[in-house]
Amino acid sequence: MSRDLGFWRLLARLHDQKDSRAGWRQLLADHYEGVEPWLQPCPGEYCHSYPDPQVGGRLAVFRYLDRWAACQDDEASDDADDIELTEADVLLHRLDADLVREALRRALRLTGSPDQLGPRLDCLGTCGNGPKRRRVYWYRGLDDADSHQAVQEVDSRAGADGCVLLPVISESLDRSLSKAGISSVEMEGNLMPKAGGIPRDCGIACRHLQAQPHPVEALKEHLDARFDRVDRGVERVGRHVVEIENENALLKENLIAALVAVTTRVNAEFFRWICQVLARGSVSGAARDLNVAPSTFDEKLRRYADQGGAYKTLYSLVAIRRRGVGAKAIGSYNDLFLAHNRSSSAEDSDVVRGVIEGLSAMNPANWPQIQRELLDSLLQ
Repeated sequence: MSRDLGFWRLLARLHDQKDSRAGWRQLLADHYEGVEPWLQPCPGEYCHSYPDPQVGGRLAVFRYLDRWAACQDDEASDDADDIELTEADVLLHRLDADLVREALRRALRLTGSPDQLGPRLDCLGTCGNGPKRRRVYWYRGLDDADSHQAVQEVDSRAGADGCVLLPVISESLDRSLSKAGISSVEMEGNLMPKAGGIPRDCGIACRHLQAQPHPVEALKEHLDARFDRVDRGVERVGRHVVEIENENALLKENLIAALVAVTTRVNAEFFRWICQVLARGSVSGAARDLNVAPSTFDEKLRRYADQGGAYKTLYSLVAIRRRGVGAKAIGSYNDLFLAHNRSSSAEDSDVVRGVIEGLSAMNPANWPQIQRELLDSLLQ
């Protein structure tokens, strides 16, 4: 097992390991004294190999009635002396994740109860040491790629109110954390176990960040201009917009920023599907555009929504559209909007078109419900 991984990545790889105490000492080297209190015996389970105390490597373990011994398992070593062992020497031990979690909670002075969220992600509790209270998550990352997934998961669960402990924070991970405004602690070198436990407090290693505002001013101005043209040139949209003028002012100020922020927290494919459903007015219509069976498409949307967080919020837009507006396409308006939007980028057009088309189908009867649900879900 390479120690170039660093201690916390090595420990993540040894999460399900079982070995004798001597075997653990061989794997962990200088870190063994700090980890030893986290090892728990596995009653009735014994190792089949034992570290050679002279030359390294592993010796085969044999049992003779009530005696244990380790020796070379080949004919050339018939004359080699056996190493006498006790049952305690060969008893297997495993890493107790609960003890590791509690050690981290004590070191960081966290309150509340821990919660295991997945095979390698835990919520350790709440930290009140910084400028505001934050939920603290520990991810047993093996490499940068899956640590990026942990950042997305914490972002969807807590956003800028979260702090994540990662084994190592690379430059790309640092950019992702800064963009989401998620505080973080690099565990390697800052939260290292010693014989007396993990030294208290993450200190300067903990960065208390604020979410960075997304550059949406140009997009907002573009949207305002499109609203003005729609008000003047399209009677159906103009009638609805005039009837809800005060509400639209609030929506235009906040909805775009919220939507753009949400797109950074979900899979790009899922966000594109949600926009497609909103533009077409129904799941079946969007499925036809994508050349997918409606039932299959609906099931894929629901699987994404089951992840919770921003996925569930965006999926609720489809439900809102179904309840408040009904399943209908706005074909004539699509043509008008595209004719006015030739100079915009494809990404800009898709976002703006989805928002304006949704507004164009609203009326005084369904507006209060849709306004309330959109703002409550997207701006929370």
